[in-house]
Amino acid sequence: MKNKTIRFIVEVAISCALFLVLDFLAGLYSQSIFVNGGNIGIAMVCIFVISYRWGLKGGLLTGLIVGLIQTFTAKSAAQTFFTAFFQVALDYWAAFLVLGFSGLFFKKINSATTSQARNYYIIISIIIAVLLRAACAITAGIVFWGSYVPEGIVGMFEGASSNPALLGAILWSFIYNLGYLIPSAIICIIVTCIISNKAPFLLKSQN
Repeated sequence: MKNKTIRFIVEVAISCALFLVLDFLAGLYSQSIFVNGGNIGIAMVCIFVISYRWGLKGGLLTGLIVGLIQTFTAKSAAQTFFTAFFQVALDYWAAFLVLGFSGLFFKKINSATTSQARNYYIIISIIIAVLLRAACAITAGIVFWGSYVPEGIVGMFEGASSNPALLGAILWSFIYNLGYLIPSAIICIIVTCIISNKAPFLLKSQN
């Protein structure tokens, strides 16, 4: 039991570290496009893999730790932490925590008898996890980042709505956040399925 606990802690720590490195690298080439945060990359694979190995406890813990660390390393989070607590909670803590819900398919993936079945559950789990992250990011965008909506987006609703700013914030939040989350989800699905097919032992249950 002691060795298992140590292995769990070590794997979570490694997954967190690898996530942060991959996320940082993705930010280097994405920051010119997504200037208010977010990037296109494969960092989420680290949380998915740990959730398939250890179930919900592994995925949720890794996601939470990553979110907490980014609270103090991401510039936008550090600037707003004391003035917009719930913005940070949505954009960081909740957004990464929910990726761990991919672990809901932990048993299905490990009991799959064919690579096709395993890949099917991987795809479903990633889609659900990314949709949950999108819900957090989009909500934060609407509630806290309305002032960053391009004037052209708001102008689309002027004269057609009594609250063009709100509708503009909703539309822009969807466009902005799905703009990096959809490509990232597709890339993560491809990479995780490759891992599943070429190195299935990396997804093997440790429970």
